[in-house]
Order: sequence, then structure tokens, then C-alpha cells
Amino acid sequence: MKQIAVLLFAVVLAAPITLMAQSATSASITGRVTDDSGAAMPNVAVTVTSPALQVPQVTATTDADGAYRVLDLPAPGVFKVTYSLTGFQTFIRDGLNLSVGFSARVDATMKLGRVEQTIEVVGASPVIDTVNTAGGTTLQQEDIAYIPKGVGMQELLPMAAGVSLAGKPDVGDSNLAARSAIITYGVLLEPTLDVEGINITTSHDFNTATYFDTYSLAEVEFRTSGNNADVAFPGVNMVAVMKSGGNSFHGSILGDYETPKWQGNNITPALAKQGLTFTNPLKSYYDYSGDVGGRIIKDKLWFYTGLSKQLVTQGQIGFVNGPNAAGCWTCGDAPGANVTTALEQKNVKVSWQPTATTKVLGVWQHGNKYLSANGAASTRPFPSTQNQHQPENLWKGELQMAPTPHLLFDALAGFGGYHVQYTDQPGTDVAGNPSSLETSTNLRTGPHESPQDRPQRRFAARANLSYITGKHQFKVGSDETWEEGNTQVLREKIAGDYVLVFNRGVPTQVITYNFPFAPRNRLFNQSAYFTDSWRVSKRLVVNYGVRWERYDAFYPDQEKLAGQFSNAAKYPGVDLLVWKDFVPRVGGAWDVTGSGKTVIKASFGMFGDTMGDLWGNTFNPNAQTTTTYRWTGPCVVTPFKNVSFNNTSCDATKDFLATLNPASPNYVSTAGGASTLNNPDLKQNKTFEYVLRVERQLIPNVSLSVSYVRHRLSNLYNSSVGTTSSTALGVNIKRPYEVYTVPVTLPDGLTGAPVTLFTFPPSFNGAAFVRNRLTTAPSDRNDSYNTLEVVVTKRYSKRWNGMGSFWMTKNHQWIQAIRPTPNDDAFPLDETRNWEGRGFGSYKFPFGFTVAGLFRAQSGVPGQRTQNFSNAALLQGPVTRRLEEFGTQRGPVVAIANLKVSKTFSYRERYKLQTNYEVFNMFNSSAATGITYLTGPTYLRTTGIVSPRVGRLGLQITF
Repeated sequence: MKQIAVLLFAVVLAAPITLMAQSATSASITGRVTDDSGAAMPNVAVTVTSPALQVPQVTATTDADGAYRVLDLPAPGVFKVTYSLTGFQTFIRDGLNLSVGFSARVDATMKLGRVEQTIEVVGASPVIDTVNTAGGTTLQQEDIAYIPKGVGMQELLPMAAGVSLAGKPDVGDSNLAARSAIITYGVLLEPTLDVEGINITTSHDFNTATYFDTYSLAEVEFRTSGNNADVAFPGVNMVAVMKSGGNSFHGSILGDYETPKWQGNNITPALAKQGLTFTNPLKSYYDYSGDVGGRIIKDKLWFYTGLSKQLVTQGQIGFVNGPNAAGCWTCGDAPGANVTTALEQKNVKVSWQPTATTKVLGVWQHGNKYLSANGAASTRPFPSTQNQHQPENLWKGELQMAPTPHLLFDALAGFGGYHVQYTDQPGTDVAGNPSSLETSTNLRTGPHESPQDRPQRRFAARANLSYITGKHQFKVGSDETWEEGNTQVLREKIAGDYVLVFNRGVPTQVITYNFPFAPRNRLFNQSAYFTDSWRVSKRLVVNYGVRWERYDAFYPDQEKLAGQFSNAAKYPGVDLLVWKDFVPRVGGAWDVTGSGKTVIKASFGMFGDTMGDLWGNTFNPNAQTTTTYRWTGPCVVTPFKNVSFNNTSCDATKDFLATLNPASPNYVSTAGGASTLNNPDLKQNKTFEYVLRVERQLIPNVSLSVSYVRHRLSNLYNSSVGTTSSTALGVNIKRPYEVYTVPVTLPDGLTGAPVTLFTFPPSFNGAAFVRNRLTTAPSDRNDSYNTLEVVVTKRYSKRWNGMGSFWMTKNHQWIQAIRPTPNDDAFPLDETRNWEGRGFGSYKFPFGFTVAGLFRAQSGVPGQRTQNFSNAALLQGPVTRRLEEFGTQRGPVVAIANLKVSKTFSYRERYKLQTNYEVFNMFNSSAATGITYLTGPTYLRTTGIVSPRVGRLGLQITF
């Protein structure tokens, strides 16, 4: 596959005309030159210089209207612009700080005089982009380095206005190398997370499992709305740029350290009554990083390289190593367990400028994650977790060319992905110690039920061409990706390929697995797009475009080995689903006064979606298949543990296990590839985005943005909306909604009130009545989200910078887009309001002192009470039912404040030593981020709390 990507790259370079832009990681300068009377000045020479340029200068010439454009400038960078024309004084604008993707408007007024007479202005950099319609947040290197936060790349996302992470906030890397679903303006939308142009988003999970830190990053831009047709998906578009070399050598060495002595305890008396004694007790933390960049050949060949490592060992609320003396795993006095997480990273970047108009970039980045207890939770103790080893890689080759001042070409090919292996804890996968589940508490015991191995790979090639003429900047491009996503289990379990299910200690079911299996799933994506940035007048720019996309999910020929509950088989390849679409985008930016200080922006966009590289797992007969059977005992006590309400690790008899097959009278259901029917007519889900934004420069270097953003989602197909899994859920077409006609009344476990559930008649029982298929939700079950947002940004000047933002989203979301049974009709809507506020900034005091802070606050997580009903009359097995409106339950407001104080010592200006001390969660918040609303012994039990206050000491040397 790697050879295919390289070959395609060569083809792209050989035929640029067929691909008929400016790189997404570059910046631009546009403007107009006039004389003292305001008349346009044509033929003015515009010269741009900067240490960020790998050539001495970049030039342009003003047109008949006095307008000019300088595109594809390397960002981030600080630039100097010189305007010269015979008979006029030279005008210089210096100190222009340009960030990734920013189009700076810089106008100049030239006076009569000699060329050698110079007027130089060192002023504030523009803060309002008068060209681009997309809205978002840019984090410069000072923000990345100085603002107190976790070191992982994921911890940059909560700094962007409009972007949230599901789950509890990070406190001093308490979430090191953890995954969190990425939410854009209150909606789970597919993000695009580009690192040096390579998308590391994985498997349509609304996040990434490719874990990188931020030490190597120079700047990151987050485009949250208003993206043109060169961006595929509606979620946040992250554009991260690595540091580069230069003509002078530069580098750094740093390290940080935390100790348990610097950690507080935020358990309140109310939490202590639940038996909680500590949130996540820290055992140890350290990180280190070193990098260096410079020239190999001056003005021609630059390099940058670095390495880093982080490691943290800590406990986790409710996470235990075993039961207490009475055999209880969920009691507060059960012995706690620790989790060790380590992340290593290496990176190299090479920049080669063979000519003034040609640049070649090469990037390689390797990471390796280790996790000692994957899946650790209050309901999954240490023996039921797994070790996780995950190497991950990113590489690219990129060519940028400007054969004429009006023509820009950019092409790259690369790879982003990982291969993770999960293994059981030593000594747990042994005969007589099967995996078990207690449904009243969701407690897992025994070894982990699924020892997975998962390679996920994405090869990408993209190219685009921009042509600038008159008032237009046309851009044509194409993206191709080849994705592979395989969730496989390569061995059988010694403890048995099954899970025993109990309800309040009573045996109820056995779930069997078809281990071993090794599916091969593929996804091929193609796209082509056209955009235009059209300067209609001096004050109005219209950005419009259209994108064509094709997503093809399939699996090739493959075979399966025999297992305890499955036979050997060969499966022919199948084309599963092809989605094609044309999606338009249009937006406008109106400079109200013509000064570039007040701009009104509006946009509309239609976005398609990908089914994800693991789509084949839904239908592939070689993927995981689980089969559920009724089990009433006997429950054979094993040498390992005695069965009780909190400890369900006994075993089923070998004779009973031998009877388990789909023809058994105890058969309940089947889920997975073997039971799910492909639906080639499934519609592609769509997102419609509407944006209205006003941006205003309040004072130099300070801007205000007020926005209204609306998202409407249609053609939803998961039976459970909000599911972050790429393996979609299906509806059983052999037992449709209409056959659930048999009422079963059972008591509410909290109030005792009768609750009526529905099951099907015995005539619909058996394996012949299990065929799941994905279907599109009815048109009257669309979701919509309306957001109001206010953002104030202070670009760095006069010793300080910062940003503050606040937004609120009103939801209208169907909790289940599809209604499989009448049991899913209760309380079907989420119509809550959620808000978030952010603020961060830094100030450089005299004598080398710098103070920086970050504050985050958000409304508590909403929820609703549910109950798991288990009864022999329910032929479909246990049923989980909603018992109140969503949002009736809500956690407390979650707020975090971090502070960093540093002192820098300088030697000969170039060499600097910085010491710093950071405090995370400085007010020691103990807000609950997870609460169990499942009716039962753990109802209203806190399962997640903000990690307590912790201090960190750091040292850094730069040169």
C-alpha cells in the first residue's frame, strides 16, 4: 500500500494540469496601495522578507486598481513588507505577525519623493481576516508553550472557542494519551485533525487514537465553522504545523516533574459518604523533551528533529485491584489500583528549497503509547483490564511550486495510523476463570472479554492548484485516501470464548464469541473540489465552492480459523456501500467601513460524511459475532472466586456450553457481522450549517467576534444517536417494531411503580428471527443545534496576550434516531441547553517573570434515570428503559483554573534558562464528571470527579 501511495504521488507531480492552491498551512497578505489623494497606484513593487522564508524575498506587483496579493507565505512567521515605485518614497510595514491560514489586509499610502527616502511603520498586526469566511481560533507557539495545560495534542482542543471534549477535563496530564469525543458547538461531528496535512482522525469515532504531544508544534489553527469546499467534514478542522529549521541553529531541552506531595485531596464529605477516599492519587509523573533545528545548506536545506517522553502513574476513582475482605468489588474499602501511562515520540522535518519557486517538505513522526490498565473503571477492576501497546506513525512528502506569480501548486502524499495490541493481565486468562458481567452494577470480573488487535492505517494523496487572475483566486484540488480498519482477535481464550451474565447474583445469560477472527476491511475515498475567492468590490469578498465525494466501503476475500463456538470458513469479498455526493458551500465577508476593522460574515455549507474504515466490521462475517443464550445454571464455583452478588466469577458446566448453538432452545439473539444485513441503499447522513458572524477590531491587537451557528443533521442511521462507535447499530427486520405486542409489567426498582415493557410472541423466537439491518431515520427525526458565541481575542503585544470565549447551545436531538421496539419510545428527546466558557492568557513582567493562566467552565453533564429489567418473560433478554426526561438529572458545573509562573535567565540574549512552576485545578474543584443513573445498588454513585489540585516543577534551556 505504501508503494501505491508513492506511485500516486509521482503521477500527481507528472500531471499537474489535470488537478488544476495555496497550502492550508500557509498565510497571505493582501491589500491596496494609494497615493496621498486616495488614487490607486499600479505597478508598485511589493517585496516581502522574513526569517521564516527560505528564500531572500517574495515579490508582487500592484494591478490597475492598486491591489496586490502575496500568497503561500510560510506560517507562522513575522514579515516585513516594502513598497517601492520610482518617484515615490519607499514605504515599509514591519512586524507583521502572520498565523496559519490568516489573510492579512495591509494597505499602504505612498508619498511623492525619492525612493531612498523611507517611511517605516512598525504597528499592530491585523486581527480581522477580511477575506476568509471560516471562523476559528489560532494558537501560536507562545500559547502552546506558556499556557498551563496538559502536554498532549488533544489538550489544545479545549482552548479553541466552540470546541469541547466529552468526559472529565485534564488536570496536569491526568488524561495522558486518553481518547475523548470531540464536540463542535454542542454536536458530535466528524473532525478533520491535520498534522502537517495528514489527517489523523480514526475510524469515524469523532476523535483520534493517534496520540501525539505538542512539543514539536509551531502553531495550530482550529477552523470551527464556515469552511469552504476544500474541507470535507462539518466538525472542527485542526491544522497543526510542526516547527522548522532555519539559517541559524536553535533548540531546547526541558523537563517537568510532579510528586504526590504536591497533590491535594478534593473528596468532600458528601463524596466520602459514598465510600470515596481519593480521586486519582498520583504516584509519579515526569516528562522530558529535546529538539534542535537549523541549516544544512544556508537558504536551501533546513532540518528540525526532536524527541520526548511522558509518564504518569496514578489511581482512578473507584478503580480497584480486588474485592474487600467481604468479597465486595464495588465497596469503598476495596483496595485501589494504579494505572501507568507512557507516551514516547520522535520527529524529523526537512525543508528543501531548490529554487526560489519550488519547495519540498518531508516529515516523519513516530509515537508509542503504553497503558498498563486499558478499560480501567469503577465497574472494571484491574484484573479485567488489559495491557495496551500502541506504536503510531505519520509521514509525508510535499511539493510546493509557484511556476508563475499567478499560479500555485501543492501536492503531498503520506500516511497516518497506528497498530494497537491489547493483552490480558498476566495470570487472568486461565481455565476456570471466565469473563463475567453483573448487569445490576455493570461490574466486570474475570479476564477482559476481548483480547483485540487493531491495525488502523490511512494512506493519503492530495493535490491542488490555485490560479490568481483579476479579482478571483480559483482553486481546484483532489483528495484520495486508502483506509484499513481491522478489529481482530487472533487467539482463543484459555478461560473460554464466552461471558457469563448475572442479575443480582442470579445466572441469566451466556454470551459466546467467534474467536479467533481476522477481518480485512477497506475504505477508498475520492474527492474533487472547486473554490473561488472573489473580491466583488473593495469591501466585499465572496467565497464559494462545490465538492464531489465518493466513499467506497468493501472487504476483500478472506478466511477464518475454527474456534470454540465457530467453524472455519472462507468468505468472498463484497462491495458493501458506495456514497456519492455534491455538496455546495458559499460565504461572504463584508468590510463594513472599508478599514478592515468591522467585518460581517455569513456562510452556508452542506457536508457529507464518511462511514469510517471500520464499516466492514458491521457486515463482515469474519468480524466479531456474539451470540446470547439463556442460562439458569448450574453455576459451578471455581477455585479462583466464590459467586456472590458483587463477585460473579463462577463457571457454567462444560455440558451446558456444549449445547450452545443457534438451534438451541436457549437461543436469544445474535449480533455482529454474521447477523447484520448490508443495506446498499442506506442514505449518507448530511449536516447543514448556517453561520452569521460579526467581527470587530476594538483597539489595536484586540478583536471581538459574535456568532450564531446552526447545525441540522439528517439521514441519521445509528439506532442510538450520539454513539461514538464507528460500528453502527442495526434494527432487527425479522422482529420489527410491530411484533412487540406482548406486555410485561415489572416494578420500578426505585419507586416500586409498575413499568410496562413489551416483548414478542414465542412464534418470533429463535435464530431465524434475527437479521439486523441499518436503516435511515424518518425525515421527521432530524436533529438540530443552535449556538450563540462571543469571543474576545488579544494578539500578543505590550507584553501580554489572551482570549476569552462563551457559547451556549440549545439541543433538539433524538436520543434514538430509529425506534427498534416500543421500549425505546419513552422520553425520546434531548432538549437541554448546555454552555461553556473559556479564558487563557499570559503577561511578561520585567526581570524575566511571566505569569500565564487558563480557566474553563461548563454546565454539568445532563442525564436521565434508566433501569435494566431482566425477566424470563422478556424473550429478547434484558431491556434497558429510560424512566424520565433527559436532563432531569444534571451534574454540577465543572470549572478548572490553572496557573503558571516562570522566571527566565538570559545569557548573551541567545541562551536562556527558564524555571517554572504550574498549579493545575488551583481551586481544587471536585465537580462530578460522571454519575451512574442506572437504577440499582450504584444509582447516583459518582464515577468520575475532576482530578485534584497538583503542582508541577519545570526547567527549560533554549538557544
